[in-house]
Amino acid sequence: MTIAKFPYAVLGGCEAAVSGGMVYAVANAALDLNAVRAGPTRGKQRISRHVTGMCAALIATTTAVAITVVGRYDIVPELVLWLGPTVALTPVIVIWTRRIEAGTFRY
Repeated sequence: MTIAKFPYAVLGGCEAAVSGGMVYAVANAALDLNAVRAGPTRGKQRISRHVTGMCAALIATTTAVAITVVGRYDIVPELVLWLGPTVALTPVIVIWTRRIEAGTFRY
């Protein structure tokens, strides 16, 4: 598999990326608004939300680097580059969050 060529990415793939990004942004804004309305979070819940957000940013960054850097060389199938970081790091988020909320995580 190869990465989409420049004209396709600009003309054909751009609309999907923008609309998908907008849906994510609106959904994330709604979640943040609900969290603000609920009042400040404290303790384990605050740390758990922070770790989840930071790990989600790690997944996004890792995916972007994989697609733009590794994807140029056709070493790994494109589907693996897109889904690999999510598949590998989502269990880490779940385990880490559960340990923080249960109080068994040591800093």
